[in-house]
Amino acid sequence: EVDGKTTTTIKGKDGTTVTVKEVDADGNPKTTTSGTDANGKTKDTVSVTEKPDGSKVTETTTPDGSKKVTETVDRKGKTTSTETVTQEADGSVKKVTEDANGKTTETTYKDADGNEVKKITETPDGTKVTETPQGDNTIKRETEFKDGRKAETIQKTETDGTVKSETTVKDAKGNEIERITETTDPQGNVTKVTDSVDADGNTVKVTEDANGKTTETTYKDAD
Repeated sequence: EVDGKTTTTIKGKDGTTVTVKEVDADGNPKTTTSGTDANGKTKDTVSVTEKPDGSKVTETTTPDGSKKVTETVDRKGKTTSTETVTQEADGSVKKVTEDANGKTTETTYKDADGNEVKKITETPDGTKVTETPQGDNTIKRETEFKDGRKAETIQKTETDGTVKSETTVKDAKGNEIERITETTDPQGNVTKVTDSVDADGNTVKVTEDANGKTTETTYKDAD
């Protein structure tokens, strides 16, 4: 045993298996298995962590590190979530999460220097979100909803930590139906202003901040 780790190496006709038993940073028992097969080929590395509630988290990583699958099972052995992270041939990283909410796919693209240039997230409800860094601490977020609506958000983080965003929402025909301005100060206080048009054509402005919610309606002229 070295530094709290117990390592066991077994060699046989089927190859070599190395098992490491230890306790993780949270005090949970963790067993990691790796090795080579009969032909000397490196096997996947498999780590199993046992949680206090009886659940187990199994992480399986390919020898080249291009794919990692994390599976969580409850104390009865039922899979509650699976996360698969894959390094794609084009350099992008795809993360697929499947749980009680459904399947979420997140693909991150980076340039030759490793800087993120685009991230696309597809959620179980059919929503697709594309985030693109614009420089100067600004992010452009384009959202496509299943019902045909689309939204575009420009979000900027100021030097003092204040985050400002403006979102324009359009219906399936391309008509603007809502505009949302949101500001979050360094202390986490949020001020949100939503401008929209109701079914009768009246303009509605809703302001939400630390003082509560204020609604201002401008009625459309009957003529």
